Amino acid sequence: MPTNTPAAPANAAPTKKVKEIISVSNCTQIVGERIIKELIKLKIIKESNIKKIKGVPFTLIYEL
Repeated sequence: MPTNTPAAPANAAPTKKVKEIISVSNCTQIVGERIIKELIKLKIIKESNIKKIKGVPFTLIYEL
């Protein structure tokens, strides 16, 4: 499993590929308003799990 997954282009919306990466990763860092909003809409993450650093929303998705 790769340790570094390249970031999607800034204008890219979540796709089947993004869902696939999340589903096979042990830990995924999600950063940025657009991707956070899309993943909340898709019910992959919850709004209550979002934190911000200097106004930028982020969350972690991890498998125990």
